[in-house]
Amino acid sequence: MGITAIISSIFIVASLVWGLYSFVLIQSGNVRIHDPHYEYDTIDYWPYTNNFTGRDGNWFDNLNYTDFQLNDTLPQDLLNHMNDSVFYVAPANPGQLWRIDSFDQYDGSGWSKTLTNTRALDTTELIPLTAATNQVYTILFNTSAGAEVGTLSLPSLFPSIRVIEDSFQTYSLVGGAYVQDVPSRFLHYDLATDDYGTLLFSPLIDGITGEDVMVSFQVTFIDQDLSQVQALARLGIYAPTELDIYKDLSLVRPLTQRVIDNITQFVGVGSNAYETAMAVKAYFQSTFTLNITLEALLDRPGNREVTDWFLERGNGLPSDFATAYAVFMRDLGIPARVVSGYALGEPHPTADMRILMVRHMVFWNEVFIPMSGHPDGGEWIQVIPAPLPDYMGGGENPGNVPIPDIYLSVSPTSGLVWAEIGTPFGLSAFVTVDGVPITTPDIITFYDVTDTELIGTAIIGASFPGIANITYTYPSNSTVDFHIISATWTNPYFTVWNLTQVYAVSTPVPMVRENPSAEPPDFILAETIDVNINQGLDTHVAYWGDTIHVYGIMTA
Repeated sequence: MGITAIISSIFIVASLVWGLYSFVLIQSGNVRIHDPHYEYDTIDYWPYTNNFTGRDGNWFDNLNYTDFQLNDTLPQDLLNHMNDSVFYVAPANPGQLWRIDSFDQYDGSGWSKTLTNTRALDTTELIPLTAATNQVYTILFNTSAGAEVGTLSLPSLFPSIRVIEDSFQTYSLVGGAYVQDVPSRFLHYDLATDDYGTLLFSPLIDGITGEDVMVSFQVTFIDQDLSQVQALARLGIYAPTELDIYKDLSLVRPLTQRVIDNITQFVGVGSNAYETAMAVKAYFQSTFTLNITLEALLDRPGNREVTDWFLERGNGLPSDFATAYAVFMRDLGIPARVVSGYALGEPHPTADMRILMVRHMVFWNEVFIPMSGHPDGGEWIQVIPAPLPDYMGGGENPGNVPIPDIYLSVSPTSGLVWAEIGTPFGLSAFVTVDGVPITTPDIITFYDVTDTELIGTAIIGASFPGIANITYTYPSNSTVDFHIISATWTNPYFTVWNLTQVYAVSTPVPMVRENPSAEPPDFILAETIDVNINQGLDTHVAYWGDTIHVYGIMTA
């Protein structure tokens, strides 16, 4: 298959709006020799000179492999580079979250790594093609020849690295297009990982130092059994002690009162860490707004702790969402870390592949869920606290990401399915996330669908914890019939709704006339009827208000 367009610069890739190296230069490790053999057709050339998405260009002197800052002002022309390509992935489906890096230490203004160990990939991480049980993806990116490349942080898939061995291939620039090298120009390369699950690649490519070289390699993934994680989940206090670094907030304590008040809403919400994580995720996605604008690039927290700044603003960049979410989880006693990477990507207009651009750079979280009987004490899960907009792949569900079941229930408060026109009656609604009622003060909108009347809005918890209550009176011109009434919980990213029915009647009791004197001439007075079943079954007609006496013993 021909690839008609390919990536721009990849080496030390910086984020569009979040100022983080994506493919990061770090210290080289030990060399492992391979014999790559993956073949590809001619690839058109894309200049490897874009400082926003490659080469050694960066925006901040203090950015490196081990940390990134959240409070710096970003370049004003950054939005002009949103569509700069970073790497390509084939095939296009299923779409994935491409993991680049993660961090554990938070100081209020940025994230860093405290663990420095690296090791070679083991046999579960570097596998033959025949061992792959899921889709195998080919990733194509730009780097350069010579000994100055160092180590790159490459895309991989959660929950653990799965690289196809011997899949690395090189392409040289010939006549303005990339052509596959036969044999490969790799003199050798090293594949390693660190304590954060980063895929580290240290190549030595034959050629003039700085010469543009295209590289491809293959990865796959394993499916995480999220239903089992949910079923066996325990409280955060049961997480292994070696994960305490992912609970640490010592550098930002004491938290501000605003942060404490927001987190306190979730104390005791959910019976385990999974339910709490999903409830907080729903809160973030329904309460805060993703803001990728010039204003957001220039208006950064400065010397303020990011979570407090984010909560006050009510909006932010993906890095702000991920930071605040991690702080919430950690303060609730649940291990969490921030992850950087790329979201799904743009489908190629003609080829079966996706283009990962600068605008697809995103931050999310990994949360550790303790599990009963698990050999490792539990598992990490991916959580995306900032809902993905359409241009980041919104509307698609990337693999190995839990999608919480959000349910809204609405019913008459009295339990009766009818209400008299002109007499007030109550409606109640509540929302659950994976069976756990939300307790945050979200707004529920009630609507009479039958008569197209807005009933009004109510706040969850305003009158009763976890419940939104509203009182309504059918107006005098209401349709005498069953009315369909909707309750809706909506926000900029999703809408949850449900229906109930309440009959609108014009008399206090259904089927009872208010004025007996106005009955028609054939009105039948109520009577008492005695039925002796000793005489066998018979047919008797009873009317409203009649009294029936049944006696005797039925015999065959």
